[in-house]
This record gives sequence, structure tokens and C-alpha cells, in this order.
Amino acid sequence: MRYGDRMLLAEANQWPEDVLQYFGAGDECHMAFHFPLMPRIYMAVATEDRHPITDIMRQTPDIPENCQWAVFLRNHDELTLEMVTDRERDYLWNHYAADRRARINLGIRRRLAPLMDNDRRKIELLKALLLSMPGTPVLYYGDEIGMGDNIYPAAIATGCARRCNGRSIATAGFPEPIRRASTCRRSWIPVYGFEAVNVEAQSRSPSSLLNWIKRLIAARRSRRAFGRGTPAVSLSRRTARSSPICARSMTRSILCVANLSRSPQAVELDLSEFRGRQPVELLGRSVFPTVGELPYLLTLQPYSFFWFDLLPAQESAGLQAAPPEFLTLVMPRNWADLFRQHTQPQLENEAIPAFLPRQRWFGEKDQRIKAASVRAHGEIVRQFEDGSGSEAFLAAVVEAQLAAGARPRYFLPLTAVWSPAETELRQGLIPVTLAELRQSRTEGALVDALSQDGFALAIIDAIQREATVPLDGGEIRCRKTPGFDQSALPERFVVRRAGAEQSNSSVFFEEYGMLKLYRRLQPGPHPEVEMSRFLVERAGFANTPPLLATLEIALDGESGAEDARARRAVRVCPQSGRRLDAGAQLPDPLSRRRAFHWRGPIQSGRSRCLLPNAGAPARDPHCGDAPSAGRTRRRRLRFRARADQPRRHRRVARRARGGRGSICCPGWSADGQACPPRPGISPTASSSAAMRCSSASPG
Repeated sequence: MRYGDRMLLAEANQWPEDVLQYFGAGDECHMAFHFPLMPRIYMAVATEDRHPITDIMRQTPDIPENCQWAVFLRNHDELTLEMVTDRERDYLWNHYAADRRARINLGIRRRLAPLMDNDRRKIELLKALLLSMPGTPVLYYGDEIGMGDNIYPAAIATGCARRCNGRSIATAGFPEPIRRASTCRRSWIPVYGFEAVNVEAQSRSPSSLLNWIKRLIAARRSRRAFGRGTPAVSLSRRTARSSPICARSMTRSILCVANLSRSPQAVELDLSEFRGRQPVELLGRSVFPTVGELPYLLTLQPYSFFWFDLLPAQESAGLQAAPPEFLTLVMPRNWADLFRQHTQPQLENEAIPAFLPRQRWFGEKDQRIKAASVRAHGEIVRQFEDGSGSEAFLAAVVEAQLAAGARPRYFLPLTAVWSPAETELRQGLIPVTLAELRQSRTEGALVDALSQDGFALAIIDAIQREATVPLDGGEIRCRKTPGFDQSALPERFVVRRAGAEQSNSSVFFEEYGMLKLYRRLQPGPHPEVEMSRFLVERAGFANTPPLLATLEIALDGESGAEDARARRAVRVCPQSGRRLDAGAQLPDPLSRRRAFHWRGPIQSGRSRCLLPNAGAPARDPHCGDAPSAGRTRRRRLRFRARADQPRRHRRVARRARGGRGSICCPGWSADGQACPPRPGISPTASSSAAMRCSSASPG
């Protein structure tokens, strides 16, 4: 092209298939007006039916890639009705130009605002429809501020060609010679006059039509899919009063939905091809629910619209979801105020049911919580090291009543953080916040106590004293093990919280140990406590951190302790503050497997678990799981490479067994006898090899 900064625009008032020849092969006109679309936008709003728009869009043929349609709502002549049928023309005349003086030739000579009865909702809807159409939108001057017109013959023959209201003065912001040379008078309707409608006044108002259209244009220009995307208009068949249009480009997908009706409407969209994407509203950046398997349901107010940016999952991960809305609990003095007649129902029926599903350790996220209750509660008090005072934490056992009928119990320690909501401290505690607190004029928040260092220090202090914390409905028993007194306490405990939580919450004491809190409470001793005691105290397994202390919760009216799962503290590797992996220093996966001599599953409480015997340390001669003293058992495990194992592992396994057979890894007791499997125990599979029990002797 000789002039790269210029273009040719065809003003051909013809049907789309007839205008196609003006584009040629992309080497003639660059753009052409889409005349048949313009009256059908008005027809769709008048009839509250999307069919006129979707029908003409389906009739529009494809054009060369370097060409575009020019779409518009008005021009300086009239709203031409040549590209409609006689029946449609009569309907539009009767609806928009009942006064015959508003008609001219085969069209209507009214501006956009009078055509829409100066209804701001309708004007915004038509502007949104125009800017969401494929192609380049053409805005007629004056419509961005809602200018009116003068349809009387004495004014001007075409009724629309007059100067724009620039300022609220008689000259409308134009020099006097230009005003006198103007061919029309000012609008005779005061609501459209230059005193009420002008650029100067609307530029100063953030909510004016002019500034709203500026924001709409900015949103459109930020997404290339609007002008260059491939449109799809048949996304819904549930209602004819909503017009969904989806524009897709190589990198973006934009969904535009408009309600053409005067009443609220609900629409279900088939967005199955966008499953997993996150709709984000373009104007307000509001995040909507993720697209799933079912039809996507939207509700729209009269003459309203939505523009959505359908973001892929990897792009929507960084979006900041709206923070939950917290209720405010009044706590004038102490923790007892939360259980008064007015405050306790709010805590149990609103705060706790809303808090539990947001926590990683809550295991019943797929079920609805009908209600919650606090079964037991009490205070855990910690004295400050300098003796200046103390702080109290609330230890509570909550019971969630699920819709399916189950009533799981959880241990929930709480604390109060007194700080305004806008502070950085409170913003960082939003994920663990139950409710807001108010103490006269002081603002605060009720949060999970494990988020504060003081609670972990209070637990260590209670363990040192072997305290029994009384609860209103039970008690918490803090008990030490022999390993607690044998381990040297640091001069000062440094608390570090674990980054990720699952079914438990963990807190590390640097260079000392780990506090592990099991949230879900169930009757009976915890299997991990029993297993740790067996490995350390009886089996002498050196690579298991010793158990230092346990906490048990006993509830009134129930036999025995409610739970030994409540909390346990274990000793960890002092150098790193982590558990020692017995196979971490081994050279390859095969050596790692051979270093573990697996014994048969043993019964620990109500659970079965596989106990590793790394390096064959000294053990109890009865192997712990023998049904009676003096009896010995033999067991051999064969590792066979699976078909889906990496090829390198299969080669190593073949070399180790001489090309055939199995690798035997027997477990030996302290007296040199092999430990056989327990009768009736089925084979157990590991993550990297299939294990098979054999009755053959070791060696």
C-alpha cells in the first residue's frame, strides 16, 4: 500500500453479501459500514428479542483478514430503514417515531437519547452492544453526552446535524461567528438544552455518561479480541431476551451478555468448551464463579450487560478473591463474654460454620454445615518471661452438625488480636479469622491461636508443669514422656510455623522439636503416638524422633479420654528442625529399598501400619507383634519391578538378582532369627515396587 496511514471506508447501504465485493481480495476498501445491523439493534430492544441481532450476524459473510466492518448506531442523516422489510419498518416507525415529524425519507431523524426516551440504562445498553460487536465502532458526536434534537421543520431538514454542546453558555462553547452561521436552533426541550447537557459539566462528574463511555472504550481497547476475535452468538437457547456473544482471539476469550428486556432475566450459557476458566468482569474486575460442567447461570437486571474476560486457570491463580465478611462480636472484658446469651448463638451459628470450610484441615468440605456447637471451652494462660503480665488463649472443642447427619469434632484454639482491620497485621490474618471483635472503641479479631507464637509457648509451659487445664465440659491433660526430661531445653524457644497444613497443624521450635496438632478428634489412642513409642522405647529405631509429650482431651459424660489425637510434641533432628529421612543419604532407589527391612503389618490401636527397620538395629527379640513370647516368625519380601517402572530401575533390579528371581530383604530380630509374616496378612504394595510375602527361609 502506498499510504500506510490511510484507509478507504465504503458507505454502501446494501446487504452484507452485496458489500462483500467492495473489499475485493483485501486490496480495495479497508472498511465498510454494516447498514443492516444498525436498525436491527433498535428492533431487538423494542421487541425485547435477540433474534434480529443474532440473525443478521449469522447472515454476515466472512471478509478478508485485513478488512473490517464499521458498526454504528446513528449518523448525521437519519436512522435509515432501507435494509428492513416493510413490516419491520412500520413497527420501528410506530415505536420510535410516533410523531410523524420525526420521520424523514425512509428513516427516523432522532438522536440516540430521544430515541431511548433519555433512559440512561437503554443508552448504556446500546453503547455496550455497539462496542461488543465485531469490527470497528463508529460513535456519532453528541451521543457520548446524551444530546437531544429539534424535529420541527423550521429547525433543519435532517434534524441531527447541529453543533455539539461544549459549555453551558449561549454559544455552547463555540465562537460567536460559528454560532450565528449554524443552520439550526438550540434544542427546544430544556432537558436536552446546553444548560443541562454539555461536555464541560459532564467532564467534572465521575458518574456522567461521558466518563462512563470513556471507561467502556478503555475496557474495549484493552482486549484485542473485541475487534479482531471470531464471534459466536448461539450460546444459549433458554431465553430470547438475553443476547450472549463470545469473541475469541488467539490468546483471549471475551464473553458479552446483554439483557434486552425491561425486567430481570436469568440465562443459562453453554460454556462447556471453557470449562475450568475464571470469568472476570472487565469494568469492575469482579471475579465470578469458575465455569464447570453444568450450564453457566447468570442473572441480569433490566437493560444491563456483562463483559467477561474468561481467564485460563494458570492466569486466574493470582487473582485476589474477595475477603469473607466477618460479623462483629462484642467482648467487653474477657473470654466469658463470648458465651453469653446474645453472643454465643452468633459464634456457633454464624462464625464457626463459616470458618471451618475455609480451613485446609477441615475434612468435610463437600458437606454443608447446618450448625455448630462448642462442646467444651477453657483458658490456657501463659505468664510472660519478664513477669510483666500474662496472656490467655481460649481452647475450644467444636462439634459441626453436617447435613448428612454426621457430627465431627475439632479442636479449635482461639486468641484475640487487637488491631484495626486496615493494618498489615490484620490483613495477613484474614485466612485464620473467625470474626471481628469490639471492646468499647477498640477493634480486634478472633483468630486461630496457632497463628500466634504465644500459644505454642503456652503449650510448652503447660507440658513442663504437666498441667491439667480445666474446661467447661472437660479437661486437657498435658503429659510428658521420659524423653522430655532427657532432652535439654533451649534457653529460649524460637517458634516457626510450617508452610503447608493438611489434616494437622505443625509448629517448629528451632533446634528442639515440633508441636503437631491433630484437629479432628476421635475417641481412643492415636496410632501415631503408639507407633512412635514402640519404635523408640521398645524397638530402638534410631531414625524416629522420640516422643516428648502428649495432650489428651477428656469430655464430661463420656468414658475415657476423648482423644489422644488432640496434640503431640515430638523431638526432631536438632540440626535442621526436620524429620530425618532414613533413605535420604542412599545412592539410588534400589539401595534405598534394600536398606529398609520391612516387617509385617502390626496392630497398633485400630490401625495397621508398616514399620521400617533400617540397618537392622537392635530390637525386641519378640519383634513387638508376636502373639506370645518365645515364638519366632520368618518373613521374606520380594521386590519385583513393575511394567510401568522406569527402565533404569528395571536394569538395576535385574543385575542385583542375577537376571532372574527376586531381591530378598528379610527382617531380622536381635537374636538373629528371621521375622516371618503374620498369618492372614495380604501382600502390601509400596510406591516403587510390589512386595510379596514368602514363607522361604532367609538367605
